[in-house]
Amino acid sequence: MEINRKTVNDIYLNSWAKGRFNLTADEYNSLYGISVQEPVLGGSGVYSARVMIGEPVTIMSSLKTSNSNDNNIKSNTAGLIYPNPVTDNASIDYTINSASNAVLKVFSITGNEIASYNLNTNDTHFTFSISQYKSGIYFFQVIASDEIISYNKFIIIK
Repeated sequence: MEINRKTVNDIYLNSWAKGRFNLTADEYNSLYGISVQEPVLGGSGVYSARVMIGEPVTIMSSLKTSNSNDNNIKSNTAGLIYPNPVTDNASIDYTINSASNAVLKVFSITGNEIASYNLNTNDTHFTFSISQYKSGIYFFQVIASDEIISYNKFIIIK
């Protein structure tokens, strides 16, 4: 666990923290090796590695994840948080079936939920302030009717 955390932190400090977001092949391979581990055995570095290589980080395993064969994907869609990196306010565009309840959840790099925003199903755009967040890597999920319709990472730079 400690080796995973140290490896991810070293790669982060030598790349993203310096504004270099394109990983070298060696960095990517190291992170990938950590990302495929079970988090219980590999520790919080597993989640961090998954975020850095762009792999989905599923926090709530009881939720379904949309795929292209799901009929509901046509009525519930959400994009990425932008601009990315975020410096002031973050936005996301979405379309939610009016019968659905929808929420945007923000997680720290270690997988802790740090914010939850109810999305108005009559709107198609949501903006939120990042003033309460520190600079760093975060990820999000948009959930509608107990289904993850979008997830990805975003970076905050202050």
